[in-house]
Amino acid sequence: MPSGSPAHKTAEAFLDAYLRELSAVGNRSAYTIRNYRTDIGSFLAWCRERKLEPLETNRGTFREYLGELKDGGMVPASITRRTSTVHGFYKYLLQEGATERDLLYGVALPKRPKRLPKVLDPAVLDALLSAPDPEKPAGLRDRAMLELLYGGGLRISELVGLDVKQVDLGEGSAIIHGKGAKERVALFGEPAMQALERYLEAGRPHLLADQTTPRPGRSGPGSAVSQPLRRPPHRAFGANAHQAACGGGRDRG
Repeated sequence: MPSGSPAHKTAEAFLDAYLRELSAVGNRSAYTIRNYRTDIGSFLAWCRERKLEPLETNRGTFREYLGELKDGGMVPASITRRTSTVHGFYKYLLQEGATERDLLYGVALPKRPKRLPKVLDPAVLDALLSAPDPEKPAGLRDRAMLELLYGGGLRISELVGLDVKQVDLGEGSAIIHGKGAKERVALFGEPAMQALERYLEAGRPHLLADQTTPRPGRSGPGSAVSQPLRRPPHRAFGANAHQAACGGGRDRG
């Protein structure tokens, strides 16, 4: 603890100094500083309204404050943020000699409720699966990819790295190499099996042929057509699978 008398007399004065330090040394944005002032100032004002001295508070008083926030309808994520912000201020008070100990030491962050994953509406899912054109090789590929993503629970990165030899159509399963070099067996149902079988028979051969056939005026070393093996030919879904699976976006798997 620093020696000598505290630099300020009130919690509010310490708050002003704390925010100045965060802005100048901690490089916090104006938006963050404003939020800190709101969060910490709210607790200080709550204490003053009840004739309580913020520099002499304790965990029980702070928990009572958090309970009122919850009863008032504040969402758990905001309560967690406010708990962390106010506790950070009290650590600063200890550092500055305003208190003899961390008055909020041991206050646990509120647990956030576990949320169930969102699921697609059946009508949306049907529309998504029906979007690829079954008369085109790329459509057969896209339908097979969607069926595997949905039916097998695959990540996009796992799907585009899938080898033909890893797939067992008879069993409706595939050996998946996931994150951290972990291997697992993914099971998929009849719709995915049928879509994958149609793609392997009628779609994939045409796509592979298109990748390996030079086109007039596009055979230079820098063209995509002249680099047909950017993904090995044993990959189930070929060179453009990642773009097709992401719809042009990033892999979020």
